[in-house]
Amino acid sequence: MKALLLINEKSGAVLDRGADAIIDAAQTECARINDLDLEIVSGDFKVLCDAVRKTKDIEAVFCAGGDGTQAAIASVLLNTDIALLPLPCGTMNLLCRDLGLPLDAGQAIAMGLAAPVKSIDAGCIGERLFLNNIVFGAYAALADAREDIREVESFEDISFGVMEAAHALMNANPIKFSVSIDDSKINQTTNTIVVSNNAVSGAETLIPYRDNLDSGQLFVYLSDASNGAEFAALLADFIRGEIEASERIFVEECRTCSISSNADSFSYTVDGDPVETNEPVEMKIAAGALKVFYPATL
Repeated sequence: MKALLLINEKSGAVLDRGADAIIDAAQTECARINDLDLEIVSGDFKVLCDAVRKTKDIEAVFCAGGDGTQAAIASVLLNTDIALLPLPCGTMNLLCRDLGLPLDAGQAIAMGLAAPVKSIDAGCIGERLFLNNIVFGAYAALADAREDIREVESFEDISFGVMEAAHALMNANPIKFSVSIDDSKINQTTNTIVVSNNAVSGAETLIPYRDNLDSGQLFVYLSDASNGAEFAALLADFIRGEIEASERIFVEECRTCSISSNADSFSYTVDGDPVETNEPVEMKIAAGALKVFYPATL
């Protein structure tokens, strides 16, 4: 088997641990597999995507990066026979957790290579994918602050990033959204909407998880949260895994979803990466379009 190891040099765990340590762990595990030819590429996500497009005859891609990097690589692998093995090198590592992979890169390679390859769903926004979720509203400002904190070089910069996050939370003002869900339309004034690739099943250690990655459905979580306190309460319901019992959240299931606003602009995150736009965001599910190594099915 020919495999490509991709390393996002800017991802959190790569910065903390060092790319060489991840390469050593990968090479150690791959040496245990007969007839496994490993090529290694480091760089930002654009370099990594180009490497996938240009490398011939690969059967697997091991990707060391966060959820946003995994989604970028998955967009190149969509509807191919190349299987993705995400390595836990980001902040949340949601996809790794849902696939049942350990949060150590070397162990993830070992367990992933021993697991079956399965097809899972991907969410699409045009050519861009989301493997976990899109969050509209206040959370995007918190994600911006997180990125600022990650790249700081001084205590003053850290303080600024924390203040930015606190400001975003306490000034989580609502926006009037127009939400099209398959053939129905909802007008919702809120500071938070979540669109998830498959349903959020619960949470462990304050991190949400999904039991199913191949239902072929998007799940839209709507609320009427209108201020910082209500946003914080809504976020707490998610991270405690109390979505079904929450009086603040109602859920719609669909294959296509469009969200727009008459505001000058609005923010959202795609698998944790912040975006700002004034254009409608068109989403759909690509059912069974991505092959992955899937230990949780064992």
